[in-house]
Amino acid sequence: MRQMDLSMYYRFNIDELPPVPQPFYAYGTGISRLLRSQTMVKKGGVNPFVEVLWGVEGVGELVLFEQAFPIKPGDVFYYLPGETHECRSLCDCWNLRWLCFDGPLAEAVMLSYRYPRHQHPSSAYPERLFTELERNIGDSDPLQIRRMAALVLEALAHAGGRVAGGLRSEVLTQRCVEFIVANLSNPQLGVGMLCDEFKVARSTLTKVFSEQMGCAPGRYIMDHRMAHGIALLRGTSLPVGEVAKRCGFAETRSFSRFIRRGNQVSPLEMRKQGGSSRRPDPVCGQTADPARVK
Repeated sequence: MRQMDLSMYYRFNIDELPPVPQPFYAYGTGISRLLRSQTMVKKGGVNPFVEVLWGVEGVGELVLFEQAFPIKPGDVFYYLPGETHECRSLCDCWNLRWLCFDGPLAEAVMLSYRYPRHQHPSSAYPERLFTELERNIGDSDPLQIRRMAALVLEALAHAGGRVAGGLRSEVLTQRCVEFIVANLSNPQLGVGMLCDEFKVARSTLTKVFSEQMGCAPGRYIMDHRMAHGIALLRGTSLPVGEVAKRCGFAETRSFSRFIRRGNQVSPLEMRKQGGSSRRPDPVCGQTADPARVK
């Protein structure tokens, strides 16, 4: 397999926090270059830092909680500590800038901005800022350590989108997707619950969500439940009743009908098909291309 090109710059000791007391520290930065169909996965247990990513050139996708997010030039995405990182190139050459920071309040700092996981900033990609980070991040001087943290904050400032009254379409859709993933096991999850959670009219939510995701929110919920159910049936030995609960079905019979209606087989028959080379994509019920499934 062809190797991805990497440009990496780290602080002088990434195995432990610097001796200078402060809420967080710059950990590292660089650019990853992935060629078509290349995938990079970093399991959550080895990621003790916040990672912010900018699309620089080309197009790819980042995955979080089984949800893929397309990243175009200028787009920004972030992962929190402990989350599995997965990125996949969808073009001949995808350049992705990454910035990591850690420390006792790193996650709190990131969450305090209340940014959606995926957004398009209102300002241009801050190349000058990253050049300075690359040049000085390895310096152990206390002043430089503090300056690198300040540059991280400046980078986060550049990552923000425009603020307008109410939730922007992209922000509303992203928060709905995250809410759906987090509450998939709740039998009450539906369009009405989303409207109540985000204080938005049903017609507005349906219009905005459909424009951003290509399908209505109700359809998205059902497709995500189907994808999750199939993954659990094929990839685990959980009883069908437990799989049903995790997919938001209070009764096993209802879940069995749901699986049979969508796949023409029962849950147990679906489990026997665990070696199939194709699986449903969680986005609006499309079928994933086997070449893109890692």
